[in-house]
Amino acid sequence: MISDYVDSHFHFIEMQKRNPNAVNDLQSAFQAGLSAALEIGTDHLHMKERCILKKNIPGIYLSFGFSPHWVTQPDWETTARTELAGWAQDERIHALGETGLDFYWNYGTSEEQQKLFLLHLQAALEFNLPVIIHSRNADKLLTSMLGEFRGKIRGVLHCFGSDKQAAEKILDLGLFISFAGNITYNNAQNLCDALQAVPLARLLVETDAPFLSPVPFRGTPNHPNLITNTYDFIAKQKKIAIQDLIDQVRDNFFTMLDKSPGVL
Repeated sequence: MISDYVDSHFHFIEMQKRNPNAVNDLQSAFQAGLSAALEIGTDHLHMKERCILKKNIPGIYLSFGFSPHWVTQPDWETTARTELAGWAQDERIHALGETGLDFYWNYGTSEEQQKLFLLHLQAALEFNLPVIIHSRNADKLLTSMLGEFRGKIRGVLHCFGSDKQAAEKILDLGLFISFAGNITYNNAQNLCDALQAVPLARLLVETDAPFLSPVPFRGTPNHPNLITNTYDFIAKQKKIAIQDLIDQVRDNFFTMLDKSPGVL
């Protein structure tokens, strides 16, 4: 039986919207072998519920941040500055994000998205926290902005969705790359090619729950219980034993957080 696997990225608030009993899915995942999971923020509006989740389920780590959608909100910059400065100093927060650039949905303007992303990168540098990065249709500008922080910050490009060349640029910046359940889809050969460029020591695995359920659960709400399907697929692609992959990803996860396993 496999054990001690991690989910480097999931969204409890979004899971709850689709399943009022989502906390039961989390608890069952930990009982089945999940050892740690990073619950991801996209704004400041549900921090009370998220902190309660962390308190009640050992093994939950929290990130705090504003995803690109936040630039559509009134007075977005003032709120982001204030909340980031506060939560980045809270001992319950282990990472900043998710944040980044999303030009698929075209939230606000490019300049606004860049300003919001930069706020997180600066906070990550100031408070020595890893940054959880989102990128969609923004590879060139994203890597350019990250290049200004080369060697100064740590973090991960989550739910990788581009090609091998983009992966190599992210690796050159010293960041981790995380793959989600969509790598298991029939139309994901570009992700499989990119995976081969990612050394095991720089690899993370995530659900992005409740999104992107792996095959054979595609089209249904995702949850951390399903991450073993993604681990199994990646292990076969990498031609290694699944437990060896799990052990390496777990080490990578805590290296990114700069924490020892079990230290919450």
